[in-house]
Order: sequence, then structure tokens, then C-alpha cells
Amino acid sequence: MPVRSLCMGIGVACNWTANLVVAYTFLSLEDAISSAGTFWLYAAAAALGTAWLACTMPETANKSIEKVQRLFA
Repeated sequence: MPVRSLCMGIGVACNWTANLVVAYTFLSLEDAISSAGTFWLYAAAAALGTAWLACTMPETANKSIEKVQRLFA
């Protein structure tokens, strides 16, 4: 349980960092490759990230916190 708050903080920080990257790069990318190209680029990045997570992260759905701790230990 003590690690749970740390992990939530890391997750929130990653989310805000990703939001910052999109906000910072959107207008310059839109000028360079058009609106459609920008959205497709972000979609491709999201798809690659999803595929990477699906291959590297173990499944933790419907498992107790104790089982998850043993899985990552």
C-alpha cells in the first residue's frame, strides 16, 4: 500500500508531461505537416506505445495487491 501513492504520482506526472509535449508541439507540427498529418502522427505514437506496453507489462487485472507485489518482486 505505501507504494500505491508513489505510483499514482508517477502516473499523474507522466500524463501531465505527455500533455505538455502535445501542447508544445502541436502548432509547429500542424504548420509543418497539416492537421491530419499531426493527428496521424500522434495516433501512431499512441499505437506504438500501446503495443509496447502490451508486450512488456504483465497483466494485473483482477489480482490482489499482494499478488501484484509478488509479480513485480
